Amino acid sequence: MRIFGHRDGCPPELEQVSRDILKKCGGVPLAIISIASLLASHKQFNEKDHWYTVLNSIGHGLREGGSVKEMQTILSYSYYDLPSHLKTCLLYLSIFPEDHEIERNRLIWRWIAEGFVQHKNNSCNLYDLGESYLNELINRSMVEPVGIDFEGRAQSCRVHDIVLDLLRSLSSEQNFVTIWEGTEQLSHPVRRLSLQNSSTSSGSATTSMLQVRSFTAFNPAVRSMPSLSRFQVLRVLDLEGCDLKKCGSHFKLSHVCNLSHLRYLGLRRTYITELPVEIRRLQFLQTLDVRGAHALQELPPSISVLRKLMCLRLDWDTKLPNGLSNLASLQELTGVRVRQDSANVVRELLCGLTGLRVLTTRWEETTDLDSDLVQSLGNLREIQTLDVYVDGGHGDLIRSWVPSPCLRRFFSKGPTSHLSTLPPWVNSSSLPRLTSLDLRLSQVRQGDLQAIGALPELLSLRLRATGRIEDRDTERLAVGASAFPSARACAFLHFATAPSMFPRGAMPMARRLEFSVRAWDAARGGRLLLDGDLAMGHLPSLEEISVELWYRRIDGDEEELVVATLRRAARSHPNRPTLRINRKRRCVSSPAQLLSLSYTCTNDLFYLLCYSRRPPPIGVDSTISSVGERVNSAS
Repeated sequence: MRIFGHRDGCPPELEQVSRDILKKCGGVPLAIISIASLLASHKQFNEKDHWYTVLNSIGHGLREGGSVKEMQTILSYSYYDLPSHLKTCLLYLSIFPEDHEIERNRLIWRWIAEGFVQHKNNSCNLYDLGESYLNELINRSMVEPVGIDFEGRAQSCRVHDIVLDLLRSLSSEQNFVTIWEGTEQLSHPVRRLSLQNSSTSSGSATTSMLQVRSFTAFNPAVRSMPSLSRFQVLRVLDLEGCDLKKCGSHFKLSHVCNLSHLRYLGLRRTYITELPVEIRRLQFLQTLDVRGAHALQELPPSISVLRKLMCLRLDWDTKLPNGLSNLASLQELTGVRVRQDSANVVRELLCGLTGLRVLTTRWEETTDLDSDLVQSLGNLREIQTLDVYVDGGHGDLIRSWVPSPCLRRFFSKGPTSHLSTLPPWVNSSSLPRLTSLDLRLSQVRQGDLQAIGALPELLSLRLRATGRIEDRDTERLAVGASAFPSARACAFLHFATAPSMFPRGAMPMARRLEFSVRAWDAARGGRLLLDGDLAMGHLPSLEEISVELWYRRIDGDEEELVVATLRRAARSHPNRPTLRINRKRRCVSSPAQLLSLSYTCTNDLFYLLCYSRRPPPIGVDSTISSVGERVNSAS
């Protein structure tokens, strides 16, 4: 299936050689997947001679209960089949410990710092090129993806332990990476050093660090870390997750400023309290990561002279200095906090960083410069990802933004992020490349669904209404048969929806669907026609269904009726998708609703109203007395 697809099947002329290859793989899934990926990656995958070449190249193969060495013989064929640039990138993963989850961005920026990612022309961004390298390694099953989103992007990756053993063996033979316990004396020149496992203080070890180009430490081995003053040609220094307070007196972060060749500085979750002013000396620095450094109150102003800096990942508590608009090479900036005391700095920054591709920000206060800030977002002509968390600011301001047609991902989240109406720029002509969208609207209207559904490359959508779901307009929403042509995951939350709003032909590729249902709409004469509205068979690709089921205490029969109908619809779908129902109970809040309660729930309601710390809604006081009288007379 991996090679020929689901429909075509194996050609007759390849059946025998296929059986022979499977036999040599010994029934081991990793070996089978590795060889299948290798065959699928070649343009001549259906040529008989090529298949026999692969068969003959993997030796005797795996016998039943075969050894790790036999397994590595098969895997090594997949390794040697890689192009040279992918061999280098794959060997680099031997730096990380077994079962270590490697964040995608961390790995790609490190590859760039090492010089492994090189484009022959300027038609492709370095990061995008590095991401294509990672995707190729995943497609060849040499690397395991972790957390694949609906764009098909792995959030992180890891290496199978048998593959890692092979990579470490090859790295050792080529002196590419050295795994160091921190105590042994290294007799050969070291190029890339990975400090692992050691928990003893050994900073005075005499091993030479003069030729080390890359140094990575993992807890608790950071206790054995040598002084930074012993490094001279370091390009990558990654101490992510290490408590630098435990390094001993010989370790001084100020020494990092003497590493004039440094390209990557990873200080995430290292408990640093300041960056030295002399960081301005690092004129080749490309990536600085200080996320999770909560005690780092501000960046030194001297950072503004680092003209080659491409990726700056900040902690939310870190204050920005003036002058960051000088960072002309910056492509990724995360951790920007907008408050009254920082608004002017952020506005200046956005006006100058026209090449920014990724921006993550928190809008925490209404400022005097809100309109100017939104207008300055329009300067980001290369922006691909904008992630805005609004908690205290006015989310509606973003409606006046004029985004770049390059935008691929837009996320607007947070307590005050809701928009009164859909922004006018959410349309197929303004955003032809948009793949992910997360929005909160005060009310979702028919035209909103039509505009969003027409986005040609939209893969993932999360659309949520704000306010009380019982107050929503009862208008039946629907889209055209060509809506959401590329969508893989759609969530329509906090407003009454049903699969029937998507006619046959709409959402043909959607694997995941989330929607909200009000149980009371299923009552006699209600707007929800159970078997008709909740049927899902016309959505051919469904694999997961998640339903937000809203009900009231008086909706017992209708609630169970909706649940039964949903389960029946999922069972009858050809794909038998998984179904998750999240029941959400609405509290009764009006006198009319209270008096309409059946007698069986009166006791519980009276108890809740009497003993709750929250005051009853306006107009309910007199009703409580009435309910109380009914309770007392019954008892």
